[in-house]
Amino acid sequence: MMTLFLLFLSIFTAVIPILFYVAIIWWFDRYEREPLWLVFVTFIWGAFGAIAIATIASTIFSVPIDIAFGEHSAYIAGAVIIAPIIEEIAKGIIILIIFLNRNFDNATDGFVYGSVCGLGFAMVENFLYFSMSAMEGNATQWIETVFVRTLFTAPMHALSTSCFGAAMGFIKFRKNHILKIFIPLSGIVAGMTIHFLWNVLAIASEEFQSGTPLLISILIISIEFTLIFLLFQICILLDSGTIKKELKQEIASGLIPPEHINYIPYYFKRFKNGWLPPEINKRKYISKATELAFRLFELSSCSEGNKHFYEKEVARLRNEIYSMLKGKNK
Repeated sequence: MMTLFLLFLSIFTAVIPILFYVAIIWWFDRYEREPLWLVFVTFIWGAFGAIAIATIASTIFSVPIDIAFGEHSAYIAGAVIIAPIIEEIAKGIIILIIFLNRNFDNATDGFVYGSVCGLGFAMVENFLYFSMSAMEGNATQWIETVFVRTLFTAPMHALSTSCFGAAMGFIKFRKNHILKIFIPLSGIVAGMTIHFLWNVLAIASEEFQSGTPLLISILIISIEFTLIFLLFQICILLDSGTIKKELKQEIASGLIPPEHINYIPYYFKRFKNGWLPPEINKRKYISKATELAFRLFELSSCSEGNKHFYEKEVARLRNEIYSMLKGKNK
């Protein structure tokens, strides 16, 4: 009876916290939130596509080690060496695919997509671990597994894949070919390293029957979370700088009033009252002005093949903003 109850709870404990994490990450993208359909696709890839590839590839690489050195050695090598490499590559595939999508604009977007993919992977992996723990019928052990994997292992997956996603977003509109190679490689290596450190310390905790390695890993991952949060804030500041820089030419052309530059690029200032006439839909105006700034930046850096698309987008957004500020299309 206890086993069935824990199996039932495993579904909810694997799904609900992960969806909460996804919602928080999506909300944190302050200036131009990603379309939910693309976030969903990325999440599903992490949950099923990346899991399938990682499982098959890990098995292929583990079998020779099992034959040569035994099951225990294969288990350790699989967790410490094979998993960080294979799983990060498997999760990163979707980043490479959606990198071509025009909704994927910058480092912030890459951070969001990478994190969401990692969380999709963690959701299914957590369910498998929770279920295995439930089958043993030990409620205390099950609670410990849920606690550690929900609060630490799942965010670790989000954290590691976000490094590659942010790196890909950073180089999307860069023209330096050295950066286009070095930054993504650095991103995926950083993700693998984070994954490796977590797994090494988790295995050490098992092997030595000690909580010390696990406590060290929790400390390390907490520091990493802090650093990644700071990185995310830097991405947000870069977005703010881009908005301010690109809208200056719209002020010079007379499209946007000069005083608006003191509000639109700043998330906590933009929703203040008094700087925009009440008859104008503030949320819509801010959204259009922000989108225009990003499209102007992309137009200045895109390839010749995409230039026509961004020129049309800039013209459309300018017309919409002009209509709004003139009192039309409220």
